[in-house]
Amino acid sequence: MIKSNKGFALMETLVVGVFVVTVFMFVFTNFYPLVAKYEKAEYYDDVESKYVVHYLRRFIVEGENNISWNNCNNHCQKIEVTKDGKKFTAQGTFLSDEAKNFVNAVGIDQIYLTEYNIANFRSYVNNNKSSFPKGFVEYIESLPEENPTDNTKKRLIISIDRKTKEMGTTHSYATIEVKRNAS
Repeated sequence: MIKSNKGFALMETLVVGVFVVTVFMFVFTNFYPLVAKYEKAEYYDDVESKYVVHYLRRFIVEGENNISWNNCNNHCQKIEVTKDGKKFTAQGTFLSDEAKNFVNAVGIDQIYLTEYNIANFRSYVNNNKSSFPKGFVEYIESLPEENPTDNTKKRLIISIDRKTKEMGTTHSYATIEVKRNAS
């Protein structure tokens, strides 16, 4: 008599199937949060935004701009931006005409000059969430807290209003260190 191995083949297929499904579940549960985090941070510190904030920093540091370095209201100094390009002032801060033209050309809609350590500004944003776009709040939450020993360092944070055919209007965010020139 010949024994039939049909039952063994069925059990082997089930065990391998369960093993493959378990591996896929493990990969999916570990990979999906990474994809979600990437999609959430897709517009944080992208290359284009970094170039924009870099050139804005050059206008502020190297240009003839009156920046009040010591007046950060315990959290930040907001440089007001309007679409007509006429209002670029905040507590003694004035941007040059060249800087105003740059801000309008690239679509910057918010500019903040903060202390380099983001903790106070983060608290301010969290306490006033209704005053800020959700994406901006999430961006501020994603920034690391750093404690520089140099008190002349500030942080320039911008929000750029981008209009695309595919996505409509999106916002991208960037930050960069600003160091006051010793004068």
